[in-house]
Amino acid sequence: MFYCIPRTKLSSSVMVYLVGGYILSWEQVVHWGRLKNCEPPNRANATIAINHWLKTNGVKTRLLAVDYKEEPMYLVVTDRKTDVGTRKLFTPLVESERACGIKEELNEELGDVEYVTIADPYFNEG
Repeated sequence: MFYCIPRTKLSSSVMVYLVGGYILSWEQVVHWGRLKNCEPPNRANATIAINHWLKTNGVKTRLLAVDYKEEPMYLVVTDRKTDVGTRKLFTPLVESERACGIKEELNEELGDVEYVTIADPYFNEG
């Protein structure tokens, strides 16, 4: 059976994929990679190289290339969920216990890192 959902209900239940974690610059990614004997060869392959190292070493996180404040950056992903919202209007994620554990290591290796939420990280306007 087919049900038609009124447009007003659709507009109030728009979902967005959110990822939370620690935002890194290219320079921080290179430094972090060097500390792990995994220097990324270039920006285009940074996530591939670092994610391979993370997976090989059993680290349960990943690096994601993102746009943050209209700049190309990298996110050490610690949290993710789908929630009601849009790319521009959403409720930010809260640092989880898991995230705080990862933050401790990153702070020791890279200095203070900032927890941020990126909405719809795979969206590409181009």
